[in-house]
Amino acid sequence: MTKPSTNEEKVHSMTEEQLRESEKKYRSLFENMLDGFAYCQMIYDENNAPIDFIYIEVNYAFEKLTGLKPQDVVGRKVTEAIPKIKECNPELFDIYGRVATTGKEERFEIFFKPLDIWLSILAYSPKKGYFAAVFENITKRKLTEKALQDSEQKFSALFNASPEAAVFYGSDFRVIEANDRFSALFGYSLDEIKGKDIVDLIVPDDAKDETRNIRERIKSGLVEIITTRKRKDGFEIPLLLSGSPVYSNGEVIGS
Repeated sequence: MTKPSTNEEKVHSMTEEQLRESEKKYRSLFENMLDGFAYCQMIYDENNAPIDFIYIEVNYAFEKLTGLKPQDVVGRKVTEAIPKIKECNPELFDIYGRVATTGKEERFEIFFKPLDIWLSILAYSPKKGYFAAVFENITKRKLTEKALQDSEQKFSALFNASPEAAVFYGSDFRVIEANDRFSALFGYSLDEIKGKDIVDLIVPDDAKDETRNIRERIKSGLVEIITTRKRKDGFEIPLLLSGSPVYSNGEVIGS
């Protein structure tokens, strides 16, 4: 048997060292990722339909983001590690099965019912029949969005329930919102006036300059004046105008 030359031994030694160094860098990156990571093997039935998957490897962030310890999931089927997942989130099996079969990555957000958390997930397939999922816990963002949506719905309900005509416009006098009473009084639908200059729409020509100057007075607080405004058909109506500033970060952004 021919022994390898000294040069061949050196090359072999260098290759092994490079592999060890590469593995060390990969392991460091893998363990210090902020996003959770799970590498899994898809399981199919006799009709090639995805029915389960096995956790092959997960990182430290996986436990931090889900509360599931690596030793409790690695080497186990997901239906064993997370009971009732199939009943709670059957769409996951469809998505992961599709990715593992086609090799096409998919991004999606999902409410993961078994753990009561929202996840943003990137799923991709390094080889057929397998998939990797990189994810982050977005529960806090989703709860903030829900709170904002609820707040906006309450404001909208209160705004539209007002017996008085009300319109909200920005610092440039362009309409942002108007209630049903405003539409009934002036003859404009919200679609007709949204984004339009409120002064040009309903203020008579001889009162435009005065009206625009009211903005400076409104910055100091509530303003009430008896004035005249015109409807869509041009008919002018007397009314009591009340205006108050709307603030954001200490600055007046509308009224």
